[in-house]
Amino acid sequence: MVPDGWLTLHRNYGSTTPEYPADTSTQLWIAGRFVETLSLLIAVLFLQQKQINRRLVTAAYSLVTAGLLLSIMVFGVFPACFVEGAGLTTFKVASEYAIVCLLLSGAYKLYRRKDYAEQGVFKTAGMAMIITAASELTFTLYTDVYGIANMLGHLLKIVSYYFIYSGVVALGIDAPYSLMAAELKDRAIKDELTDLYNRQGLMELMEKEQRQVRQKRRALGILMMDLDNFKLINDGYGHLFGDKVLKDFAAVLKTGIRENDVACRFGGDEFVVLVRDVDFDGFTHVQQRIQAAAGAWIADNEKLKNLGVSIGAALWHPGQTYDIDSLLKMADKSMYAVKQRKKSA
Repeated sequence: MVPDGWLTLHRNYGSTTPEYPADTSTQLWIAGRFVETLSLLIAVLFLQQKQINRRLVTAAYSLVTAGLLLSIMVFGVFPACFVEGAGLTTFKVASEYAIVCLLLSGAYKLYRRKDYAEQGVFKTAGMAMIITAASELTFTLYTDVYGIANMLGHLLKIVSYYFIYSGVVALGIDAPYSLMAAELKDRAIKDELTDLYNRQGLMELMEKEQRQVRQKRRALGILMMDLDNFKLINDGYGHLFGDKVLKDFAAVLKTGIRENDVACRFGGDEFVVLVRDVDFDGFTHVQQRIQAAAGAWIADNEKLKNLGVSIGAALWHPGQTYDIDSLLKMADKSMYAVKQRKKSA
């Protein structure tokens, strides 16, 4: 018995010519769209990854591609996507909607992580995702593979490919120096030990956020924290272990903040978190999460038994006239008040 999807051969002037139904091309299309969509989404999720294992990525794509081709053209186990005379199947339409949701999720994730993306890549990749989502919606409408909806979807797809080309190929090959400049810029505003923003990076971000607070009338919070008795760690276990403590605390800090917030190593054992677009309750919740995560981290390591974390807070509401320095001073004053209460307790 010949399985569904297997190519049928017929004689044509002494030669064999493969015949594929319209469903086969539609199956290949939907499989390719899933690969493209998941690739864009994964790229956003790993935006901060400095290096990738190219052999592993190549092997993964090869296996996925081979598996999809075999499932469609050899074993016939890939779900039907198009039925002649009836149009698109439920699986095909549901897949297109799933792809649209994944693309819009990726675009939203990219927007939330725009500070980690090179500006050109951010704009072009975001537009590619949105236009691809629009094209996928048109592919849920056609009943004829030669119809206007199908043609419009392909035209939108070409536009999305152009944006991918502009953001990845052109920027990565034709303008390598801009990427190098962006990397140098990234090194200038990042702390080498913890990979958090450094003081310079924080100041630049705060200037940008300050303008947005005025324009969009959003609140902006600052959490300033200091590792209590950190000098005892360096004196007792050495500076290498002290560096490890700073790196570990940076990791703890990342788990305690929201995705939209930004952590910074302000200097030495002082850290700052920029809390964006937040009200008083949300601001307090972020502070409590950091305190709880830090407490669990300290309790889990006997060497850190004398360590503590003091957190000061300052919240800037729209309409207030504080500048950046004033906000930082308020948070710093609040932090030292916490330290004094600990000493007097």
